[in-house]
Amino acid sequence: MRAVTVSEMKGVKTAVKLHHSRPTPGTRAGDIYDRLMSSKGIPIEIGSQEFMTIMVALTDYYGLDIRHVQRANKRLGLKSKYVLAGEWFGRVYIDYIAERIGEHQ
Repeated sequence: MRAVTVSEMKGVKTAVKLHHSRPTPGTRAGDIYDRLMSSKGIPIEIGSQEFMTIMVALTDYYGLDIRHVQRANKRLGLKSKYVLAGEWFGRVYIDYIAERIGEHQ
C-alpha cells in the first residue's frame, strides 16, 4: 500500500510507505503518541532533546499536527509544551483546538 504523507501533500517530499497505523507501543515515539492522543487539544510537557526527530516522524508518517506552545526555561524550571492541534486523515483534517473551543461556548 502506498500512502501520501503530510509533507508530500505540501509538496516537500516524495511518497513513502506508511510504517504502521500508529507507532509501536513501548517505544519513545509510541509513548509520546499515546500522550498526545490522550490529551487532544491540551498542551503537555515534553522535555526530551530527541523529541524533534520523533515529532518529524509523527508529523510526516502518522499525520499529526503538533504545535510547540511553550519554550523550555531551565532557570525557571519549565519544560517545553506541545499540543496536538489536529490530525490528517488523507485529505481530511480534524481540528482538535476548534473542538475544544466549541465545547466551552
